[in-house]
This record gives sequence, structure tokens and C-alpha cells, in this order.
Amino acid sequence: MRNIDEAVTYFGDSVTVRFDELDAKLSNDSLKAMFKKSRALDKSLTIDMYDWESVKNKVTNEEYITIWYKQKWEDMNGEKRFSFCN
Repeated sequence: MRNIDEAVTYFGDSVTVRFDELDAKLSNDSLKAMFKKSRALDKSLTIDMYDWESVKNKVTNEEYITIWYKQKWEDMNGEKRFSFCN
């Protein structure tokens, strides 16, 4: 995610995010700031995208998108890690 400014242009004005320890509805600007703060902690980051699915609620017309990917990163101390995400 080298170009966070471009990435968030594909999201709506507000975005519901559900990560391991976060379940929140954020403005696009808040999400961008969170991504930039997190990204500044890493020397490198790679995402291998496996799949995604978009589902639309017939009653409320809300759209939900689920993604499956593997994230690999190296922190500023040289420690390498990875995580499978969905």
C-alpha cells in the first residue's frame, strides 16, 4: 500500500472496518490517517491478494466487501512477519 492517497479514493465517504482489534465506522480521511500512521512503522509491506467478494443488502442497499489476502511486512528493526487476513 505505497499510495494510500490513491487507495482511499476507491472507498466511500465513510468506511466500516473490522480488523483484529478494531470494529469501527470511519470517515475516509480518518481511515487514510490511520493507514499512514501504521505504514510509517514498517520498512516494507507486501500484500498477496487471493480473492474478494462484494455482497449488497437487498433491504438497506448497503454493500459489503470481504477480502482474503496474505500480508508480509518488515518493521524498522528488520523483524519480518506475515498474516493471513479476511
